[in-house]
Amino acid sequence: DSRIRIMRSGEVIPHCMEVIQSSTADYPKYCPVCHSELVQDGVHLRCINSDCGNIKYSQMYRWLEVIGVRDMLGVGPALLEQIITELSAHGIVDVEDLYDNDKSFLYNILTPANVVKWANISKNLLEPVTTAQVLLAANIMGIGNTHCNNIGDIIYDNIDDTDKLITSLKSINGIGDFVVKCVLNAQFRLKRLFTLLPVQKSVVDTNNAVRMYITVTGSLSIPRKQFEMRCKQYGVVITDNIKLSRYLVTNNPDPTSSKGKKAKQYGI
Repeated sequence: DSRIRIMRSGEVIPHCMEVIQSSTADYPKYCPVCHSELVQDGVHLRCINSDCGNIKYSQMYRWLEVIGVRDMLGVGPALLEQIITELSAHGIVDVEDLYDNDKSFLYNILTPANVVKWANISKNLLEPVTTAQVLLAANIMGIGNTHCNNIGDIIYDNIDDTDKLITSLKSINGIGDFVVKCVLNAQFRLKRLFTLLPVQKSVVDTNNAVRMYITVTGSLSIPRKQFEMRCKQYGVVITDNIKLSRYLVTNNPDPTSSKGKKAKQYGI
C-alpha cells in the first residue's frame, strides 16, 4: 500500500506534500466494456476501439456538451446521461445518428423543464460552429483545447488531402508526430462531422461572423449582463464552460483556483 502526506490547497483540492511509502500497481490491460487492449495516453489508459460502447457513449456526451449545450445554464450531467440513454434505446448511438433520425420521442419522456432544455440543445445542434469547436467536440485522443484552437482550421482546409494535411500539421510549432497520428486516425470521422452543421473558421473576422468563447471570473466594474452584451458586439461569448474557452480572463490570476487549474488542464 502507498502512503502519502497531503494538505489542503486552493479550494480544498488536496496537494501531495510527501510520499511516505510507495508501491507498485497492476494497471488494467484490457477495456472492461469491449475487451480491446488499452493504449497509454499520458497519464490515461484509453480504449481506441471505435466500436466500443463506452467510446460511442463518450463521443455522444462530448458532442452534446460542446455543440448542444454550449453556454446554456442549468444543463448538468444527469440530463445529458438521460438523453443519451434514451437515444441509445431508440438506436441513436453515433453522433451522425443525431442528424439522421427522429428524436421527437424525447418530448414525451423528459420532464416539462427538461423538454425546454432539450429544445434549446436541438437548436444549438444546427447552429454554426467553429472548426475548433468541432475538433473539441470530436473528443479525439491526444487533442487538447490548445491543439483545437491551433489546428482546427488547418484540418478543415486539408481534410481531403492527407499528404497536405500531414505537411501543414508538422509545420506548426508544438505539433509532434503523436498529434499528427491522432488526427490521421480520426481523419475520415472528422470529415463526416464537418458536414453535419455549418462550420466556420475559428479566427474572428472583421465582421464578427465567428464567435469566440472566453471565461471571465472575478468582479467587474459594470453589471455582468452589460459586460456580456458588449463582448457579443465583438464576436466574443462569455461562458462558464472552460472546455469551450479560448482564454480565461481574471483579476485574480491564482493558479490554484478551480478555474485556474481547469484552464491549465485544458491548455488555456
